Amino acid sequence: MIPFPDRVIIGHRTYTIERDGLDPENAGELDPAANSLVIRVEIGMKPLEEVDTLIHEIVHGIEVAYRIRIPERTVGLIAHGLTQLFRDNPQLLDWIAERITAEAKPKGKKRDRHAV
Repeated sequence: MIPFPDRVIIGHRTYTIERDGLDPENAGELDPAANSLVIRVEIGMKPLEEVDTLIHEIVHGIEVAYRIRIPERTVGLIAHGLTQLFRDNPQLLDWIAERITAEAKPKGKKRDRHAV
């Protein structure tokens, strides 16, 4: 089993992921106002709830990184949609991981990413 991630890079920031220290009212938290690079996810949730919560907080991290504002309801809907997409299409994650890994490997001559 793959362990729960302890960090995630969003834009130019590396967030530590913690599994405790949450307000009992929240399943997850990323507080940009706290000027902290920590994402917190509640312990003891069902696996899909963990995925959904982590994606939800990552979307908030994207908001911070790209200086955009997404309404909370929309953040939740994006997280739910991506969680369902990945649940229903597990081969998609494998394909994405393979493509990203292939792009990251040096192959001698550098490619122009914008060349067609």
